[in-house]
Amino acid sequence: MMKIGRESETLEFRMSETEMGKGIETISAMLNKQGYGEIYFGVSNDGTPVGITVGDETIRAFSQEIYNNIKPEINPAILVVEFEGKTCVRIEFKGGNPPYYAFDKPYVRVSTESKLMMPDELEALILRKHALKDAKFDSLPSGYRLSDMTFENLNATFKREKKKFLATEDFLSFGLCLPDGTLTNAGLLFADDSPFLQARIFCNHWNGLTKGSLLGAIDSKEFEGAILCLLRESAAYVRLHTNVSWRKLPNRRLDMPSYSERAVFEVLSNALMHRDWTIVGSEVHVDIYDDRIEVYSPGGMFDGSRIQECGIANVPSSLRNPIIAGVFSRLNFAELQGNGLKLIRDETAGLFGYSEKFAPEFDSTRSAFFVTLKDLNYKNPLRIRIDETLVQCNDDAKLQCNDEFIIAGKVLEFCSEPRSRKDMQLYSGITSRSSFYMRIMKPLLDSGQLAMTIPYKPQSKYQRYVKS
Repeated sequence: MMKIGRESETLEFRMSETEMGKGIETISAMLNKQGYGEIYFGVSNDGTPVGITVGDETIRAFSQEIYNNIKPEINPAILVVEFEGKTCVRIEFKGGNPPYYAFDKPYVRVSTESKLMMPDELEALILRKHALKDAKFDSLPSGYRLSDMTFENLNATFKREKKKFLATEDFLSFGLCLPDGTLTNAGLLFADDSPFLQARIFCNHWNGLTKGSLLGAIDSKEFEGAILCLLRESAAYVRLHTNVSWRKLPNRRLDMPSYSERAVFEVLSNALMHRDWTIVGSEVHVDIYDDRIEVYSPGGMFDGSRIQECGIANVPSSLRNPIIAGVFSRLNFAELQGNGLKLIRDETAGLFGYSEKFAPEFDSTRSAFFVTLKDLNYKNPLRIRIDETLVQCNDDAKLQCNDEFIIAGKVLEFCSEPRSRKDMQLYSGITSRSSFYMRIMKPLLDSGQLAMTIPYKPQSKYQRYVKS
């Protein structure tokens, strides 16, 4: 019987998926020791494949366990492999941002065992990390000591989000202070009374579509202090100054917000997390207009590229402020691994009445990053049409509540290839021809999401409809 190999500092075998908890600890240990490793599930300790049952959800379950319990986040490769008819799972991983934590505890690999890291080992690891020649601004010593500042906002946020208060060793392991008690620049930015002049954010609500409109600003606010306060206050400002339209339905209310709250929060998190804090005299700006929100952040892409050229699917994973980003990630306040811009787009696309003309826009220069979010309640044909026909169609049992948006989305995907109107209606499950046309088909045509294959002859018996 074949054997895969022998366990080592970078290789471990586990009999079954029920040992995933131990596997999580091993991932932390290997990353902290060698920076990479691999684990096999369905293999005995001596390297003999025994196999496990791999179902449709197996890979998702492994991925979710790693995502939830390894911090900072990593991007492992999870593969199904076969050895002499035995099905096993191989997890390969690497990382360059130690210390890595499993279930909020650091582990280290010693020969073939994963052990809890001792405080002096953790301190040494952190010292090595911060001794790197390419130390970034947020890792540099600030000249202030941990005992000089208070962190009530940071502690309250961790208590609310993670159900724990921070201990001194947490400040050390997060990179917020050095072993001698000196705060890093990141630590000082999280302090309640951060003395950084650039720790400010300007928010304006303009009357009209331009900053220079004759009617001027409806409201302006300047917030300063701890970075988490800037995030909280700016998010609250946007909520206060944007609309959530709603329509009353037979048994519930249909909310139609102008913007995705999660997308707005991600935009603001990114603006603060990735900004160039070395630029003094330039702050994050949030400008709200009748039809959009524009957010400006000092500092372009960290690697010098331009987002409009590389696209959001190819965002470099390098971080300007890895310590700040690490804390935001621990709080689940932002996406790392280059997924933040995709989340902004996807969350916006999930709103009722979305079409491509409301897609978020991203633009950058060498010294600035801009994000524009479009107001889905501003001259939106799909929302206006649904609003006009809502009361007329309340008697259709197939279209209760806000399900028409779900149905419209499914019909649109069904029309990825040309379909007849009859086929579309049959697919939707709606029996009323007029109701299907008024509530599903016409809004999709009016919004430009659906197109005729013979637009010059709308009533042709050969007419088909396709997703545009």
